[in-house]
Amino acid sequence: LGPSAVILQTSSGYGRMFSVAAIFNSQDYLPAIEAFGASIKLQKPETNAKRTPPSSSAENSASILGTWGMAASGQQRADDYKNPNAINGYGYSKAQYTFNSDGTYSFVSKTFRMVVDKILLVKETGTYLINGTRITINPQRSVIEAWSKRDGTDKWGRLLTTQNRQLERVTYQFTKHYFSAIQVWNLVFQANQPTDRDGPFSSNTTFPNAWYYAPISANNPVIELPR
Repeated sequence: LGPSAVILQTSSGYGRMFSVAAIFNSQDYLPAIEAFGASIKLQKPETNAKRTPPSSSAENSASILGTWGMAASGQQRADDYKNPNAINGYGYSKAQYTFNSDGTYSFVSKTFRMVVDKILLVKETGTYLINGTRITINPQRSVIEAWSKRDGTDKWGRLLTTQNRQLERVTYQFTKHYFSAIQVWNLVFQANQPTDRDGPFSSNTTFPNAWYYAPISANNPVIELPR
């Protein structure tokens, strides 16, 4: 076979190293071998960058504009239809705040229970005032409506009754907290005792005596109102 030559090329970088060897016995192979060697390039490996929450600047932490909602499973007593937040068994409750830039807000809650033949809808409007980390909700109008169940489901049927609710002015301690595990900001309200508007405190103990409202999303859809 005659004499042969060996070319050994070693490449390293980003904590790795490898070598390529070529053995040939004719100069005719040299251009192809050199072209192959030149084509070898190390690429920086992809890294799973540590996820960090969005900026928690003062502007971001203080802004509550938009719609925030929460949901809870449970069941109210069959004879306690006036309390849309009495949680006691199977069904669900949803509540949401919408805070507008002009200092007004709206609140809506829906309560569906398997053992109750009505769906309860609370609609409330008013104003809010932020002072540091405290927000005062000052309702101006609040009503509770009872609706029939369409086909026995949680879809709105026909309006059965409407009555005014007692206006509940409450000052909450509030904060915006980032849950890194699910990568979602929550608007957290805290108070000394449960309210008729928000219902029982959440079972989440990250904050004591608290309710957690998340931005509207595919997993936290807006409450569909009767048409």
